[in-house]
Amino acid sequence: MEFTDFGKQLISLEPHLFNFALKLTRSHQKSQDLVQETFLKAWRYKDQFRRDTNFKAWVFTIMRNSYINNYRKNYTQKVIFDTREYSYLNNYRSSNSNMQESILRHKEIMGKIMTLKEGIRSAFLMYIEGYKYKEISHELNLPIGTVKSRIFFARKQLTWWLEKR
Repeated sequence: MEFTDFGKQLISLEPHLFNFALKLTRSHQKSQDLVQETFLKAWRYKDQFRRDTNFKAWVFTIMRNSYINNYRKNYTQKVIFDTREYSYLNNYRSSNSNMQESILRHKEIMGKIMTLKEGIRSAFLMYIEGYKYKEISHELNLPIGTVKSRIFFARKQLTWWLEKR
């Protein structure tokens, strides 16, 4: 595909991409941002597009993957441990007055996570980063059952530590 054809095809997909982005984000502003990010990534990786494949599907896949990656990144930034209720993980919703305390607690908990045995720690870190069991299993080359048990043991050890405090 030539340089100008690629750009023309990409621009022609804008209304379709925007509608898809709107379904994903449910926000007009976030949809515009996602379309722009998709355009940039498609342009950056245009050399990886194979001519014998569906261009529209390729661009929509870029958008879907961008949305998923942004969701995971935003989700993991909001995850902390809640020591008051000893629950495993909760979404972080706090006022600014509790921000410093929460940051210190988060650092302390991350320090405890780093003391876990390597196999348990690596699976648990991937889990709290938003990876699915199957993805962790594939990445670490472990059976899914092993991944689940390692995550369970990490939670159990951290919960014990939180209760002990």
